[in-house]
Amino acid sequence: MSRRSSREARRPPSRAGSAPRVDLGPVPFTLTVHSKERRVSGKDHGPEEGTGGILSDLQALHSSRFRSTWTLQLGEVELLVNVGKQLDLIESLWVFLLDLVDVGYGEWSIYDGQDMLVFEAQVFGPDIQLELCAESGMPRFGGALLPRKAKVRLRRFIEQGVTALRVTLEQQKALDPDFSSLPGLTDFAGDLNEMEEAVAELPLEFKHRTAESSSSSVGSLEVL
Repeated sequence: MSRRSSREARRPPSRAGSAPRVDLGPVPFTLTVHSKERRVSGKDHGPEEGTGGILSDLQALHSSRFRSTWTLQLGEVELLVNVGKQLDLIESLWVFLLDLVDVGYGEWSIYDGQDMLVFEAQVFGPDIQLELCAESGMPRFGGALLPRKAKVRLRRFIEQGVTALRVTLEQQKALDPDFSSLPGLTDFAGDLNEMEEAVAELPLEFKHRTAESSSSSVGSLEVL
């Protein structure tokens, strides 16, 4: 690869007016939580009662005590998501993870205050094929034009998502002792552990299936 090509490959998402690569191909994925505690008065501690489920409670309470953003990174493409601008972000991420593991496909959206970016995902063996979609035209987020496709590892994606949820959960528990007594919290913490366990052996399982398929030369690989 020439020096010029190498520099172009490292460029961040293009701003309006210049189109990015349409397909990123296989890229690493990370999801990082950035939270800073809010200063609140003694009377302002957010909702005191449940709002409709442990994940809704978690987001409502956490948003009242923390300023939080998530950084999603697909290779060189970095997306900064303000958690407070999307009130169902935590719950929708959990549903997305469940769909990927249980049925092999799903959709998830993030919002930057102006544009909605939708991830359409389908699992193929150990990989997820992501398609980035918008209501109209090229997908964009935070003022940047984005590629339409990327491929990421299923296990890595699930583990990063579970870790983001667990970090948020542990931050709230540390700041708010009453949160630990909410119904469903223990079950959800167990569900996070089970989710990680569900994908822990996927690379080895896929390797075995590939070997069996190659030896028989019959049929196709199942979606994991």
